[in-house]
Amino acid sequence: MQETTSINTAYHNTKSRFDEIQNGLADGSIVLTAALQQELNQLIYSLEQYKTIMRIEDNQIINLKLNTITNFAIFICAVYKNNVYIGKGKIKITNELNTQDNSYTLVINNGNQIFKYNEDGISPASKALENPQEIYPLSFTLYDEKGNEIDNASIDAKKVF
Repeated sequence: MQETTSINTAYHNTKSRFDEIQNGLADGSIVLTAALQQELNQLIYSLEQYKTIMRIEDNQIINLKLNTITNFAIFICAVYKNNVYIGKGKIKITNELNTQDNSYTLVINNGNQIFKYNEDGISPASKALENPQEIYPLSFTLYDEKGNEIDNASIDAKKVF
């Protein structure tokens, strides 16, 4: 899966402008006018819309809705060697949890890594290399409908829902 660069840029620009206005209002450097209130309302609306868009940024899949994974989902990525396609890599995510309001969000951490093996087939993480690449494990973070992170103990106990 490729990073959603244009969506990420638009999101960060929107978030930066929203934070700039909020901070200015808080410290008194900005005065709230009707035009500024209208801009603030539009920024709030846009930020709410970004909560419905799945995007990929910095090794994370953001806003993958857990309720879209009925029983399981398989994510497949292409594997290349010397710019030649050699196969696929897969990850299977299983959903054994049920939601009542269908609003939980699953973020896959480190899900956007690229590993380039050399012409001899040596892994980029091989200790035989001068500067081996660190390969980060895939993990996930689960958020409730308000955007609060749900701790692993609650997930493990299946008391989340």
